[in-house]
Amino acid sequence: MNPFSTVPKALCFLICACCCLAAESYLGEHFDEIHVLTASPGRPCENFRIYQTDKIKIAVSAQFAADHLDQFKEKHGPATIVDCRQETKFFINGHAVTVQKNVHNNSNRGLHKHEVLRLNDLFVKEAEKTNNLTLHEIKKIIVLDDAGNVTEKYAILLRQEEVQVNQAISEPALVERIGLNYVFIPITDHEFDVRDFTLIQQIVTTTLEAIDRSDQAIYFHCKKGVGRSTIAALLALIVIQAKEKSLEEISIELQAGGELYSAELKKLNKHQNFFDQFHRYCKEIDDLRAVSFADWNKTHYKEVYDE
Repeated sequence: MNPFSTVPKALCFLICACCCLAAESYLGEHFDEIHVLTASPGRPCENFRIYQTDKIKIAVSAQFAADHLDQFKEKHGPATIVDCRQETKFFINGHAVTVQKNVHNNSNRGLHKHEVLRLNDLFVKEAEKTNNLTLHEIKKIIVLDDAGNVTEKYAILLRQEEVQVNQAISEPALVERIGLNYVFIPITDHEFDVRDFTLIQQIVTTTLEAIDRSDQAIYFHCKKGVGRSTIAALLALIVIQAKEKSLEEISIELQAGGELYSAELKKLNKHQNFFDQFHRYCKEIDDLRAVSFADWNKTHYKEVYDE
């Protein structure tokens, strides 16, 4: 249910007027910390798609609401949920909420995994102490010059609403309550670094462990489902299929998700050497846990570190 749909009809005209004004509300690049409504129960999960392999399904999406996770388990069975979002977030009454204070969504850059998890828990406890919480719906505006280069990014406030807090829960706790496996691989928004071999190995290990547990699916998600989670899903597909399929065949399968995902993957062309190397590694090595990509790469270096 959308929290904005619970407003009494008598107030509709007033709220609509306020919303119209709010649509002109300029937040800028940096703004006071707000709780951004990211996903709501009863609505389809944004950018959801799923790929079938002979070993396990690979799912990808934007941030989900609580009810979507229940539906996913009911349809696909045991699964590992891989949270790629470094930013602070939690659930209020089933709604996914992001704590945001700049348009870049990178407020937690530089924080370690345990620090982000602690922040998430602190915001859950704060929400539990309050009766009401103001949720904001914002839109990111990107300004381009004639050459197509980004000249400005800023946020505008579309609307806001105070909701009564009936339940607050973190994502790890929600996933555990539903009976699925939770893995946290925090990645700063728009900053997936293919040179971070520790990150790469986390994705390799998570994929292999899910298969060992006989999970039916690995479900990667980030905020929008087109950046961090798409790259992670591509790596997982390479881990699973490299011995049977070329990198091009795997990429084409992933791009079947549509133009949106194809466009995101085109940005990775500058890292084509990395993906070539990673595919070769997964194809040549029988035990990817015994020989890490970092160790293998020391003797198979091919400009992976290029910017």
